[in-house]
Amino acid sequence: MSRLYKITVLGLVLFSVLSVFISIPEESVYRTAADEGTYFFYATSVSKYGLSMIPEIGRVFVEREHLRLQPNPLRVGHILAISSWFKIFPQTYVSLACFSFLCFVLFLVVCFFFSRRLFGEDVAYVFTLFLSSSPLLMAMGRRALSDTHGDLFCGLAVWLFLDFLHNRKNAVYGLFLIAYSLAILARESSFVVWPFFVFGFIAWKYIYKNNVSLSYLAGIIFIPAVIVGTAYVFLFGGIKTSIDLLKTLFVTHADASRQVSRFAIMYCSGPWYRYLIDFIILSPVTILLFLAFAGHKVLVRDMDWPVAYFLGYFIMMLAFFGSLENSKEIRILINLDMVVMLFSALCLWELFRFKKSEMSVHFVLIASVSVFFVNYVNFTELFYYRDIYDPISYALLWAKKIVP
Repeated sequence: MSRLYKITVLGLVLFSVLSVFISIPEESVYRTAADEGTYFFYATSVSKYGLSMIPEIGRVFVEREHLRLQPNPLRVGHILAISSWFKIFPQTYVSLACFSFLCFVLFLVVCFFFSRRLFGEDVAYVFTLFLSSSPLLMAMGRRALSDTHGDLFCGLAVWLFLDFLHNRKNAVYGLFLIAYSLAILARESSFVVWPFFVFGFIAWKYIYKNNVSLSYLAGIIFIPAVIVGTAYVFLFGGIKTSIDLLKTLFVTHADASRQVSRFAIMYCSGPWYRYLIDFIILSPVTILLFLAFAGHKVLVRDMDWPVAYFLGYFIMMLAFFGSLENSKEIRILINLDMVVMLFSALCLWELFRFKKSEMSVHFVLIASVSVFFVNYVNFTELFYYRDIYDPISYALLWAKKIVP
C-alpha cells in the first residue's frame, strides 16, 4: 500500500472527525424533553448526590409508568460514565455531546486496530474510512445520547471475541467478558448479543473443527450475567428494584398486550426490512456493496470464518430486533453499521482484484474516496441542514422528500 494512499485516507478520516466535532449543537438546541434531557438529569443527579441517587432513580422509574418511554436506568454504566464526566467537565448538554464524540473516535480506533490485525492493512484503511463517514455514526457522535457509548463496548466485545477464537489467549478472553459486561451496562439492548456469542463458540468448535475447551463456553454463559447482575443489585440497592426494572424493559418492548404509545405505533412499527430501507437512505452505496458481497459469499459457498462470523452477527441482530413490533429504530442497530462498512471494504477489494496490485490500489482508492463523499454529503444533508434528531424511518424519508 502506497504512502499516498495512507495519507489520503488519514486526512479524510480526520476531516470527518473534525466535522463531527465542529457540528456539535449549541446548548439551546438539545431536546430537553426527550432522551437527552433524561440523560442530563441522570448525570447531574448522580454527580451531585452520589451513588445513593441511583436506587431512587430506579424506584421512581418503576412507579411512574409514563417515564418508561424514556431511557431505562438499567443503562447504569452510561449513567456512571457521564456523571463521572461531569465531575471533570462542565455540566452542560454540549459536554454530554462531547462524551459521545469521544466514544465515536475511540470506536474508530478500536475498529481500525482489530480489522488491521484480522483482515490486513489494506482492508482496515478502507473500512475505517467508511466508518468515519457513516451518517448514522457521525450523527450520534454529536448528540447527548448513549448510542456511541454502547456502540463502542458492543463493537469492542464483538472484535475481542473473534480475536479470542483465533488466538485463544486467556487475557483476550478476560477482556472480552469485561467489555461485553460493560456493553450491557451501557445499553441494556446489548444482552441480545449473548446468544450470538454462544452459537458462535459452538460453530467455531464443532462446525469449523477447532479444539477449544468448553469451560470457555460456560464463562460466556455465566460470567457476564454475574457481573451485570451484581452491578444491578449493588447500585439499585437490592434485588427487588433490579427485577422490577427488568420487568419494565420486557413490558415496554416485548409485551404485545401493553398499551403502546402513539409515537411508537406511528413511527416505530412496521416490517423487519424497514431497517434495510433506513440503511439505504443513510448509506446507499455501502449497503449495496454489503448486500453484493454477502450475497456473493453465500451463493458461491466461499465463506471463511471471519466473514461467516460477522454475517451471522448481522442476521441474528436483524432477526431479533426486526421481530419487535413497536420498537424498530435504526439507532438500536447502530453496531451493524460496523458490519456494513467492513463488508463494503471487502467488496471493493474483491471487485478491483487485478494481477497488478498497484492498479488495484488506485481503483480502490478512487472508489473508496467517492463512497466517503457520498456518505459525508448524506450526513450534512440529513443531520446538519435538515437537523434530524432521531433518525426514524419517517424523518429520513421526509428529508429525502419521499413522503410529505
